Amino acid sequence: MPSHNARDVLARQWTVLRLIPREPRSISTADLHGKLIEQGFVCSRRTVERDLVKLESFGFGLTCDDTAVPNLWHWQKDATMSLPAMSVSDALLLSMVKDYLVPILPPTVTKVLEPQFKIAQDLLESTNKTNPLAEWREKVVSIPATQRLIAPDVAPGLMDEIAHALIHRRQLSVSYRSRSSGKVSELTLNPLGLVQRGQVFYLVATSGGYTDVRLYAIHRLHRAKSLYEELKPAADFSLREYVAKGFADFGQGQEVALRLLIAPDLADHLEECRLSHDQVIEAPKESSHGKADWLELKATVTETPQLHWWLRGLGNSVQVLSIEALRPDDWQMKP
Repeated sequence: MPSHNARDVLARQWTVLRLIPREPRSISTADLHGKLIEQGFVCSRRTVERDLVKLESFGFGLTCDDTAVPNLWHWQKDATMSLPAMSVSDALLLSMVKDYLVPILPPTVTKVLEPQFKIAQDLLESTNKTNPLAEWREKVVSIPATQRLIAPDVAPGLMDEIAHALIHRRQLSVSYRSRSSGKVSELTLNPLGLVQRGQVFYLVATSGGYTDVRLYAIHRLHRAKSLYEELKPAADFSLREYVAKGFADFGQGQEVALRLLIAPDLADHLEECRLSHDQVIEAPKESSHGKADWLELKATVTETPQLHWWLRGLGNSVQVLSIEALRPDDWQMKP
């Protein structure tokens, strides 16, 4: 097993070989050194010069034009050297994909990428002593701003069938258990997309000949089978618009004018992370609330159960003054 230093040197030299173009194009040592620095390799220009001389001596077809000033390096046109395609930057990108995007990738894609994930992991481990970029994955973490929950179990093979139906625009035969009644129904769905809410995946679909778009929790599917029949698309359906209008939060797409009385610490937080682009936080015009240092917030938001849940979770830090189309008394929260 080579030492960390030997592997770091090898990684740097492979990167040098990848950065050198094939003639008639060429690159100077100074430019090579700059590109290595950009990719996180800590080395001197003299080190790069020594690497180039050593690599040239191996007879790969690497050539230096020493008549040019500065000297220029290139691969000969007939050079047949086959180089690995992955750089440290590529490896970092793949490792982040594995950490954060694998759950929403089609399983067929994930299976194809497994060997690349392994190569990326090995490359990052072999270069993390001398290449600061290789340590980036250990320096960033994404966590939800809510109570973290364990993802529900999903039956093996379900995501493969769902992905196949989505990709090939096929109908999906499923057995689905209702959360409210516990009853299992046999349905033929027209899958339109997937939405991840926290740890739960939902299939966005219409059922049978119906046109209303609904959410089906993936973990409540007992069985799923992609059919040969083409799906019946919903008219003018856009998954991004569906989510933007709040339907993925179990709303009905209705925008409401929200007025809140909020405590100073909550006001600071919502100044940084706004509820909407038109949000305004200011001193209340009325002083009858008995909260002299509290502020009034106005924003246009989509009315959803998620909004109600969020408001309840704020407890004594908020008093709802009004929500358009709802009775304020229903939402009055007295600190």
